[in-house]
Amino acid sequence: MSPEQRMRGMANQQRDIKSELKDLADRLEKTAGSAQEQNLAGVGELQQAQKQAGEKSHAGEAAQKSAEAMQAAKAEEAQREAAKAAKALDQLANSIQSAAQKTAAGDMKQLAAAMKKLQALSKEQSDINKDLAAKKEPSQLGEREEKISAGAKELADAAEKLETLRQNGRQNTTRDKLDDASKQADSAAKAMKSQDAQSARSPAENAEKALNQALSEVERAAGKTMEDKAREAMSVAKAARENQ
Repeated sequence: MSPEQRMRGMANQQRDIKSELKDLADRLEKTAGSAQEQNLAGVGELQQAQKQAGEKSHAGEAAQKSAEAMQAAKAEEAQREAAKAAKALDQLANSIQSAAQKTAAGDMKQLAAAMKKLQALSKEQSDINKDLAAKKEPSQLGEREEKISAGAKELADAAEKLETLRQNGRQNTTRDKLDDASKQADSAAKAMKSQDAQSARSPAENAEKALNQALSEVERAAGKTMEDKAREAMSVAKAARENQ
């Protein structure tokens, strides 16, 4: 292959980089918008990465100038611009990595908060069922049961936005169990407020079961994620030792 042919081939590669940057910028814009709607951490970094990948970005402009210089067989100029593009791409990669880390950390924090609320709901439902069996005043239990229903519904909505659940394939199951718990608790609350303790017993027990099943899904997702993070940290540490 002649030097001219190599230069043309490298010019095409630079144009491909510019095209790929445009596609990446579009995806990052959508991702940043979705993250902002869900109030996730890392939105600022995603927006910064989107700018770094945009058509007027340093990486895009340097890749374009490098391609033009290569096409004109201006080797030194092409080399300078390619180096600028490479540096800008490194900065872009760092922004994306930072965004991913912050988003993951924020999601885990939200998952932990959801787990804590779910544990509290599960315990409260268990206490209500014990009080119901002990024939405590049903109408008073009904007020507590209504809070169970509302809390389960709130957590079901939150489950839709938790990336950790989605990545572990547990998002839909968790949401469905929480929706079921909310509906069962609502039925139990209505029966309790009508002084019908007998009719309240079955949906109250079903609510407790659904809450425990949802809690199990969340705990498994959190556990799996922590195991993955631990393995990743061990792998990084091993690589660092080997590179010493």
